[in-house]
Amino acid sequence: MKYYWTTATGKRIPISELKDSHLINIINMIDKYKEEGLIISSSGGFDPDEFWYDEEVLYGQDVIDFFDRYGSYKALIKEKKKRKILLKGETIWRRKKIQKSTLVK
Repeated sequence: MKYYWTTATGKRIPISELKDSHLINIINMIDKYKEEGLIISSSGGFDPDEFWYDEEVLYGQDVIDFFDRYGSYKALIKEKKKRKILLKGETIWRRKKIQKSTLVK
């Protein structure tokens, strides 16, 4: 399945075709929303007597769930790992295979 990111201007870009900088910025933006909150607003009505407006603030896992409705957050993280991109503060731990001949006795 191919996942897309929709830009603020409405352009759909396959996640696999995002530039590294764009991918990093999207993930950082979602992480920022997890901490600071994401405001979701909705409204409706056709007549002045029927107009309504509601807003909700999402935090943490609820933000991830919101973006995952379209499958995008998990796909973004998977693409980041595939490209071996580290975000600020991340570390990759790798076990290095040591040859017996390089061991000091």
